[in-house]
Amino acid sequence: MKSRYIMIAGALVILAVIAGFLVSSQMKQSKSNSSQESSTQKNPKNETAYVKPTSMPTSGVSSLSQIQLSVISPTDNSVVTSPILTVKGNTKPNAELSINDKDTTADANGNFSTTLTLDEGENLIIITANDANGNVAEKEFTITYNVEG
Repeated sequence: MKSRYIMIAGALVILAVIAGFLVSSQMKQSKSNSSQESSTQKNPKNETAYVKPTSMPTSGVSSLSQIQLSVISPTDNSVVTSPILTVKGNTKPNAELSINDKDTTADANGNFSTTLTLDEGENLIIITANDANGNVAEKEFTITYNVEG
């Protein structure tokens, strides 16, 4: 009878250890997901976007740092009456940019400019900048093209 109580107590201890391990694993995973969700900061004024690096293993991989990306013109939610739009901004010198899938490179001062042809109505403009170290920043804004009548 005594050995039966010992076996039951042992089984309960094993179950408690397993439950503790599972709770600990879930908490670590939840914490990891939470830090990944906050890796990009949104700027409500749409002036400058920064991308925070996520932690990465250091074996053979350089750590990421922030890259600045500012749009000088046009401003978000602008309404234009011409289908030709010039996008100007500033980022890291010599960074490669993609503006709505149109590739360009920033000059030695980090300035960039390109022209896009807009469709009638709302147009989403997406700018992605990356430097030689693999650091990336992205900016999105909307421009509305109204045809003159």
